[in-house]
Amino acid sequence: MHADVREEFLAKLTARLSTTRVGDGFDQRTEMGPLISKKQYDRVREYIEIGKSEATLFHGGGRPDGVGDDGYFVEPTVFVDVAHDARIAREEIFGPVASVHSWTTEDELVDAVNDCIYGLFAVLLGSDIKRLLSTARRLQVGGVMINEWFGELPMTPHGGHKQSGTGREEGLEAVHGYTQVKHVSVNLDASLRAGSNWVDAPL
Repeated sequence: MHADVREEFLAKLTARLSTTRVGDGFDQRTEMGPLISKKQYDRVREYIEIGKSEATLFHGGGRPDGVGDDGYFVEPTVFVDVAHDARIAREEIFGPVASVHSWTTEDELVDAVNDCIYGLFAVLLGSDIKRLLSTARRLQVGGVMINEWFGELPMTPHGGHKQSGTGREEGLEAVHGYTQVKHVSVNLDASLRAGSNWVDAPL
């Protein structure tokens, strides 16, 4: 987020995460369930330990209260003071772990986002839609959500740039993925249609 709103954002983020209901995924009141397997649980826990050595643990990092000893639950975790080249900033964790970065200029933001081997989706939040659209065009990602976190429709292509996958799902672009391109050219020179030798036709 912009450096001017960093502290306000972190305060609101902490307040929201503190009330996030973690528990049984079949409970309608649950907002965040467990991780899918012990392998992924161990992986996320390892990244949290890596984060503690790379940055400042701002929120979470442990096991949520009230979930007991069963299940692969991880508390929503936030790191701050994260270097751009930190592993928790550049590698996909696939768990409830976020690293918070701030910026002061649009160029700084765009350069940071594009300096990454991944490029699936980005979310931009703000009130200046014209500026947000301009920024969206500069990001090397497969899709950009503006003032929403999930706005895909069946007719919109889904996919990423760089190491975030190849091809597209959904939309006309997905249909193109199931087709083959064929080039056919026709010379409409009248002398050829009359039966003359194509070798003698004018170039």
